[in-house]
Amino acid sequence: MLDDPHVPKDLVIIGHLIGYGEVICFSRITGEIVRYFSRKCEKYNNFKPILHQIIRMMRGESSISKKSEDLLRVMFEARKLKNIKGE
Repeated sequence: MLDDPHVPKDLVIIGHLIGYGEVICFSRITGEIVRYFSRKCEKYNNFKPILHQIIRMMRGESSISKKSEDLLRVMFEARKLKNIKGE
């Protein structure tokens, strides 16, 4: 579905992400790439970060960002180390 009554008319839907109503669009007016979800627009200067996220999803990898994934890994390792030391 390339038309959605919840998406502003100046945005052209390129595709759907995740399945929760988040869409990738471009603006008819500015040509900017936009992630639109729950009445919020996140604008991108280029398509590279969007494409990277799409590829990660298609590979079945985590849909959270690499930065968040790294932070969770560090937190998990710190907790594991704390448990080993008996703190």
